[in-house]
Amino acid sequence: MPVQEQEEMNELMHKYDRQLLWIVLTLICLLTCPKLCHAASPSPRRNISVEPRWGYYVMDTSKLEESVFGRRYGILGGMKVNLEFPKQFLQIGVGGAYMREHEPNYILYNLPVEASLNIRFKFSPDQFIVPYIGGGVDYSYFKQNARYLDPNATIPSESRLHNHRSGYHMNAGLQFLLNRLSPDSAMDFDAKFGVNASYLTFEVRYTDLSNFGTLKETETDLSGWFYYIGFLMEF
Repeated sequence: MPVQEQEEMNELMHKYDRQLLWIVLTLICLLTCPKLCHAASPSPRRNISVEPRWGYYVMDTSKLEESVFGRRYGILGGMKVNLEFPKQFLQIGVGGAYMREHEPNYILYNLPVEASLNIRFKFSPDQFIVPYIGGGVDYSYFKQNARYLDPNATIPSESRLHNHRSGYHMNAGLQFLLNRLSPDSAMDFDAKFGVNASYLTFEVRYTDLSNFGTLKETETDLSGWFYYIGFLMEF
């Protein structure tokens, strides 16, 4: 390649590199700059957050999947309350949920509760996207009602089982600051209800509910994946 063409190509590459650098810097500024769309909150911060949430529970065990539901997921909803410090970097929370799955001859009730610690990668008050990771301990009470026909009988039989499982979970998620989308509405929401900031959250977690690995093969293992969407309100 001639020297002149090589120099022109290098100049063109430098130009594109500078444009890409400006784009990246602009995105970083928009996502993390605390001065953008920021206004002083009219209510004092209490370092408490509340998060109603809903999601899918995808079971690990093939026993429930094959012999009960014919599918692997359940739908649940719940609530979580957190203490946040320092500067909302850590979240220590407790939460609970409720799930009821119904099939023609089978009903499963599940009431999981948790205590957890989340680490938030939050570096400014108006950071638009806040990633976080965490973990905690879990307890789940469940109840099964089954109705089936014994091959040697002509009338249906019923069985009821209630028990509990304990274990732990690991999670990761993203929180999207809704204040950035509509600062005026956020200020009104704060003035009326004392909500300093609100986030749309997406979380993935794996929960081991095998009584810390002590379950027998014949016992029901409630371990599985949870996929949550929530609305986090910081007070």
